[in-house]
Amino acid sequence: EFKVRFENSNGWGAWSRAKFATPVGPPPAPEILEILPAGKGSVHVHVNSGKTGNGGAEITGYHVEYATKTGLRGDLRCAVNQDKPDFITVSGLENGTEYLVKLKAENSAGMGALSNEMACVPVPLPDPPVITGVRGMDKGLRISIAPPAAHQGDEAAIVIQYTVTCTAISGPYPEASRTFKAQASRSAPPPETFTMTNLANGVEYSVTVEAENSIGTGPASEPVNGFPRGSCWLCSAAPKSSSAAPTSPKLGRHTSTPVDLGDVYGSK
Repeated sequence: EFKVRFENSNGWGAWSRAKFATPVGPPPAPEILEILPAGKGSVHVHVNSGKTGNGGAEITGYHVEYATKTGLRGDLRCAVNQDKPDFITVSGLENGTEYLVKLKAENSAGMGALSNEMACVPVPLPDPPVITGVRGMDKGLRISIAPPAAHQGDEAAIVIQYTVTCTAISGPYPEASRTFKAQASRSAPPPETFTMTNLANGVEYSVTVEAENSIGTGPASEPVNGFPRGSCWLCSAAPKSSSAAPTSPKLGRHTSTPVDLGDVYGSK
């Protein structure tokens, strides 16, 4: 509460009406709680702004300072995320490089003090797998892939699962999609093989594979087509009459009635 009165040679005058105002100063130092990889050379910095306050005025942005072990230094200004004001997205970093990050908050009174420092490693989404083979089997396909190259970085970079999708190129057959757990690997990931079943024999399918890590799902592989195939057997044509010469056995191809896509399972 503020009131004012004036003084002259005759003395003090009356007090003015009271006015209420909040003193405003630069924000105190934010507290960095954690830094999470966000893909594509970005990280999310989680700050505890509620604990330190805003200096009496709304936070309008953050000034981020970063450095690497090789001596690279930089700074940039980041806007406030209106949906998640406690998370600041820092972009333009190099995937797989360790950074030391600290920041200042800014309001209408100016820039505040520096926060604590925390290390982070930006991690990308997985690259597309490469399908190396699609082999037809009875009512199914066996798909082999070369996994994406292993990215340097923390645990978030490791591929944790794959999604295989088989889409019929023609005909009223629903799409089949199934997720398979990846083989654990911290270096060069091993080849993977997946089996999709309950497909329709004789129908051409387009197959794609997506890899996923803890950041999210990467782009799909280039599609490769394949045909589930039925079994074959020898069949004999019966003679038209007892006097007719018997016909030679002919190789016939069994074509089963197309079935709806149902459950699928994987094997490695």
